Amino acid sequence: MLVLLTEYAKTPLYRSHFELMTTHMTHLHSSIMRLLSRSLALAGFCLLASPALFAQFTFTPQAGLNINRIHMSNDIMGQSMESATYTSFGGRFGYIFLDKIEVELGVLYNQRGGQMIDSNPGADDEKWLFKYLEFQPQVEYKIWPQLGAYAGAYYGIHLRSDRNIDGTWEEDVPGRFEENDFGLSFGLRAYIGRIFLQGQYDLGLTPVDSLIFTDANGVATEVDYTNRTIQLAVGYHFVF
Repeated sequence: MLVLLTEYAKTPLYRSHFELMTTHMTHLHSSIMRLLSRSLALAGFCLLASPALFAQFTFTPQAGLNINRIHMSNDIMGQSMESATYTSFGGRFGYIFLDKIEVELGVLYNQRGGQMIDSNPGADDEKWLFKYLEFQPQVEYKIWPQLGAYAGAYYGIHLRSDRNIDGTWEEDVPGRFEENDFGLSFGLRAYIGRIFLQGQYDLGLTPVDSLIFTDANGVATEVDYTNRTIQLAVGYHFVF
C-alpha cells in the first residue's frame, strides 16, 4: 500500500489535486482575513460612533404663559367666554433621530381656564382656574437648524379647579370642571443656540364639564366645555 501511495504521489493527477487543494486553502485563508478585518473595522466604527449616539438624548426645561379660553359647544343666551392668562412650567425628555427628528415626552404643570361673562339678571361673572399635571408626547421636525415644527397630544390629570366671583377666590370648587383633559398640540420653536422660544396651540377634545340649560320655553340645551390654549414659552435645550 505504501508503495502504491508513493507511486501515486509522483503522478500528474496527484500534483493537480494538491495544487487545487492548496488554492482552495489560500482562498479560504484570504476570506477569513477579509472577514476579520471588516469585523474589526465595524467594531472600531461603533466605538467611535458611540459618543454621538449618547449625545442624541435631550432634556428641555421650560416655562411660560397659557392664554386660555373655555369653548362652549352651544351658545347660551346671555353667556359668553373670554380668555385669561395663566402659568405653565415643566420639562421635556427627548431623543434625536437623523439630526432632524426629535421624539419628546413633556411633563408639565399647566394652568388653564377662562372668564365666563353672564349678562342674565341676577347672574355673576366668573373666572375659572383649572390646574393639571400634564403629559405631552410630541414629534418635532427641524425645518431649518433654527426652526422646528412639532405636533402631538396632551393628557392633563385634573388637580383642582378654583373660581373667582367679584374678586374673591374660592379654592377647590366641587362639582364643576373636574374632568381630566385630553387634546392635540401644534407648535413652532425658534432656536437661538440652545435657547428656544415656543408658540403652541392646544385643542381640547374631551369636555372638562357638561351642563344642561333649560330656557323659558322649556327647551333643554346641553353644553360641553373644552379648553382652547395658546402657550408662549421659553426654554433651554440640553443635548447629552
